[in-house]
Amino acid sequence: MKLGIGTAQFGLAYGISNRSGQVPPDEVEKILKDAHGYGIKYIDTAALYGESESVLGRCLPNPHAFRVVTKTKHLSHSNRRQIRGEIQSSLQASLDKLRCARVYGFLIHRAEDILSTESSAIIDELQAEKAAGMVEKIGVSVYTGAQVDKILDKFTPDIVQLPINILDQRLLRSGHLEFLKSKNVEIHARSVFLQGLLLMSPEEVPPFLDKAKPHLSKYHAYRQSLGIAATEAALSFVTNIPEIDVVICGIENTHQLSELCVAAVKPCLIRDWSKFALEDEEIINPVRWGKTPGHEQRSINR
Repeated sequence: MKLGIGTAQFGLAYGISNRSGQVPPDEVEKILKDAHGYGIKYIDTAALYGESESVLGRCLPNPHAFRVVTKTKHLSHSNRRQIRGEIQSSLQASLDKLRCARVYGFLIHRAEDILSTESSAIIDELQAEKAAGMVEKIGVSVYTGAQVDKILDKFTPDIVQLPINILDQRLLRSGHLEFLKSKNVEIHARSVFLQGLLLMSPEEVPPFLDKAKPHLSKYHAYRQSLGIAATEAALSFVTNIPEIDVVICGIENTHQLSELCVAAVKPCLIRDWSKFALEDEEIINPVRWGKTPGHEQRSINR
């Protein structure tokens, strides 16, 4: 199964469609137990996801079979020595919160950090942590194809985490997924539901995304004509991309997890969703979304 557990909701009230707030620890324990039973292997977290790492540290059994991927704090770009120290302290803080000695993956959270003037120091330190056995794989979280190109000019990461969904097909159409896979990079897909936007009816979409409503109406009308549920459509689009290794989905409760697991293994004819692809970053990039009362957009690179 390609499905992996995204944990931003474990540490924050995260997601445009989130109506229940931060997931309570007792529900996290149930989600993790059920996830293991479904055969899910990957858990994605980050230092910037509020209490997520600490919650996981308290709720994960010891030992466990999950492959945990976490990410750095924002780096200062000050100088080589400080940068390396920041990466070391960020990783150690994550390990302490997660209550483990090592993690499967350790990613630079902001691509801008590894593209800074101190990129060589960052890459050297990531490779040092890997050589020391603190992490199995190193990598970076990206937004754009331009970032992918610049990063590959500097080094080949083990893992690249990137956004892809029915509305945001840029990295598929540009050939970046195929190129990354040709270099044996493990590709982790995020933003599969675009923070839940793809699961919302146009009437539920907040005013700051009014421009997305006509497009969403056409999309929902099309998938309904095919008899495909919103969750199944969005998930199957990404899981059917052969270059994708892990599909990270945020989970708020065990019912949602069960629904996703059923959809993830359900045979689904590959449909042509290309006509719903957008280039407008005001819609497909959550960092560019506006703010309305009661909704604070968090820039945590999801």
